[in-house]
Amino acid sequence: RQFGTDFFPGPVSSGEYYDFSYDTTWTRVWKLNKQEILTHISSWEQTGYEVPRSIATWPGNGDPSKGQVSVMAPYHDRNENGVYDPASGDYPVIRGDQAIYFIYNDNRSPHTDYNGTGLMAEIHCMVYAFDAPEDPALNNTVFVNYLVTNRSNITYSNVNLSVFADT
Repeated sequence: RQFGTDFFPGPVSSGEYYDFSYDTTWTRVWKLNKQEILTHISSWEQTGYEVPRSIATWPGNGDPSKGQVSVMAPYHDRNENGVYDPASGDYPVIRGDQAIYFIYNDNRSPHTDYNGTGLMAEIHCMVYAFDAPEDPALNNTVFVNYLVTNRSNITYSNVNLSVFADT
């Protein structure tokens, strides 16, 4: 984002669904802790247990009627019904002891930074870290995992990806 915008919040969807409501839904990150997930796993059936917001709103499933894939963010499907439902014991699958997850795409609008054409790329990013005070290298490292998916009908070859880091 040097001069404009080439990437947009949320998954690739059918064009008619890109609107203010869509942006409001997807302009966010999901922050989870491993302990929060472990508590959910052991407590979801207990009377009075309230599912934490980060687990309840996890984007486990997309909406195929809007052109999204059916399985979005990684989760454990306890009853194997293909639907993310934390009230039935489903829970997010994260890396590390704490993770931040977000989804973006290059398809929503014209590219105004480099004036390129979108590829219908959908990018899922999980930033994570470990609580490892006994290992200073691991304890002071932040990992970033990108899953880039081609949602177009075009097969691309010889694609190069890189990370632009302006620290």
